[in-house]
Amino acid sequence: MGKYFGTDGVRGVAGADLTCEMAMLIGRGAAAVLTSSTGHKPRILIGKDTRQSGDMLEAALTAGLCSVGADVESLGVVPTPAVAYLVRKYNADAGVVISASHNPMEFNGIKIFAGTGYKLPDDVEEEIEAHIDDKCAGIPLATGDGVGRVTCRIDGIKDYVDYLVKVRKATPVEEDVISFEAEDLKLGISAELAMQWTTAYSEAVHTFANTISTTEGGTHEEGFRAALTSLVNRYARDKGILKDKDENLSGDDVREGLTAVISVKLTNPQFEGQTKTKLGNSEAKTFVQRVMTDKLGDWFDAHPNEAKNIIQKAIEASRARLAAKKARENTRRKSIFESAGMPDKLKDCQSNNPEECELFIVEGDSAGGSAIQGRNPITQAILPLRGKILNTERASLDRMMKSDTIESLITAVGGGYGEDFDLNKVRYHKVIIMADADVDGAHIATLNLTLFFRYMRPMITAGYVYVAMPPLYRLKWTKGPHDFVYTDAERDRVLAEGKAAGRQLPKGEGIQRYKGLGEMSYQELWETTMDPDHRILKQVQIEDAAAADETFSMLMGDEVEPRRLFIQRNARNVSWIDA
Repeated sequence: MGKYFGTDGVRGVAGADLTCEMAMLIGRGAAAVLTSSTGHKPRILIGKDTRQSGDMLEAALTAGLCSVGADVESLGVVPTPAVAYLVRKYNADAGVVISASHNPMEFNGIKIFAGTGYKLPDDVEEEIEAHIDDKCAGIPLATGDGVGRVTCRIDGIKDYVDYLVKVRKATPVEEDVISFEAEDLKLGISAELAMQWTTAYSEAVHTFANTISTTEGGTHEEGFRAALTSLVNRYARDKGILKDKDENLSGDDVREGLTAVISVKLTNPQFEGQTKTKLGNSEAKTFVQRVMTDKLGDWFDAHPNEAKNIIQKAIEASRARLAAKKARENTRRKSIFESAGMPDKLKDCQSNNPEECELFIVEGDSAGGSAIQGRNPITQAILPLRGKILNTERASLDRMMKSDTIESLITAVGGGYGEDFDLNKVRYHKVIIMADADVDGAHIATLNLTLFFRYMRPMITAGYVYVAMPPLYRLKWTKGPHDFVYTDAERDRVLAEGKAAGRQLPKGEGIQRYKGLGEMSYQELWETTMDPDHRILKQVQIEDAAAADETFSMLMGDEVEPRRLFIQRNARNVSWIDA
């Protein structure tokens, strides 16, 4: 961690720790370093949140950047992820976010992204810090036409949605992104909304309040969903697209393939939920609902052909939903304490208390057998899955529900899926994906995570989904207990420490590399991977839903090229690969 730049940039109390002078020095230092590294006049995007100090710091930062010759494009108040994406979309040299996230309002921060949309490399931050320490004494000031210009971009949210759609590689249903904004000074609230339907099967709706990502949703999302479903059904019936005999389209039908961003700004935001990422202001629901009804209704009237295409997309989704209705009914648990209708392969636990119950999703019957033998039967349930489950990123709902494996998994969890998912009916508050520590195991884990992210996301936001970390090696010391290690680096360290302490390994068979969970005895599996006192679990979390959506689309979607580029970009960080 640098002297000024922490993991989240330069932060502190605005006007005290983070002063105008500091912001100007950061701007001058950043402009000088970027000019030197790029060989041209750098172009910098700046976004901010709604903190009162944001305007002051933006002005000082902009002055510092322009004084050394950098051009600045102001995005206004936009979510942090939008800046990261727009830097790439606009081919800028860097992006800056002025925000302190969930810190108290008197705090603020300056975070700089590279042209890739990712954090600046450490060596670049160190160069900027050196200039700050030197008060930028060695940096010449620009004069005349060398001074940087300042322009404003007003379509940040719209362009953000356009980018997210392109990332998904799905064909848009309507040609242009739908966008609108509104403000109510009396209520002290404003909203920007942008959306576009695609041929994809899953929805991607991202919400923000005062630029903070509300991963748990909240009242603004409730207003959006309610208005959208009601408006589409009313318009479809008024235009005769839905007949009297047809049932109403569900919210899932209407939102299938939709990519949308809802960004509200409030004077006094109220955050709720386990991670304080759920908006609780009641006025936000009413306001967004009214804006959606009025603005999107006007758009439908002005674009009847596009509106018809959107509704036809929803009708196709409805047909798929009805085709899967029988399977849906099979997945609904009669009550949280009943086990009737559970999958045959599920070895349920004895406890009826979801808070202490764990479900291990296990790759293969062999590993499943060891897990069943080694488990604590009171609190641990085992569901063996045969092979790789269907890739739900590419499958329609009716095809997905024809999969016996997916049906078994959804039934075992107990909460349903999609719009009807009910977190209160979930039977286990720990669902643990336990796969082999190899490439195939990682793929299987990702397939399972895709299902949870797309159709049971509240499980992730509630902190109920985990990935087990089985050991890679067993070190069979000739005297004393064996050691289980989880990485190559840990193996090397433990070996060195053991040999320094005079411990020895038998020749030839001292180090066992586990190729799969099925190679372990049930005692080993319990001791290393299932015992709550010794196991290593990684809790699956969503800090940025838009980034997570992009990742799942890239890793599991139809397009090969984004995956290839991802592999090329991250290959240098891979320490081992199983052939």
